[in-house]
Amino acid sequence: MREEYVYRERQLGWAIVLLLLGSALFVLTVSLWREPLGPPWPLLLLATALGLTALAMGSLTVEVGGGELRWRFGWLGWPRGHVALADIARVEPCRSKWWEGWGIRVTPNGMLYNIAGMDALQVTRRDGKRFRLGSADVAALMRVLAPRL
Repeated sequence: MREEYVYRERQLGWAIVLLLLGSALFVLTVSLWREPLGPPWPLLLLATALGLTALAMGSLTVEVGGGELRWRFGWLGWPRGHVALADIARVEPCRSKWWEGWGIRVTPNGMLYNIAGMDALQVTRRDGKRFRLGSADVAALMRVLAPRL
């Protein structure tokens, strides 16, 4: 039986996917032209790693359901994280700085999980730890979370 979600949002990281897949295609092209110089296996492994990274980091899904706030990256569902709604003390909208980037980052405001854009939700846990979740619709995520905390 599939669990019902109160909220579910998936953001696609087109810039990340295009950069990684473009790099993989470039590496594959170089490996084909490089054959007289030696075996192309190291370059083929690099191209495979770039492709798998695109699958792992190409999207961010944020869900609220079953008493938890969950997030996971990519089509492989990993990396991922979750926190019980009962452990959340406060949520507030925020904007990431341009230099904090995308992906999984350590910032002065706690961990940042973001795939695109700069809008995020700052989550403060009851133990004082904080983290940020990137979202294309922070207001909707707050409307869902606020009454459940």
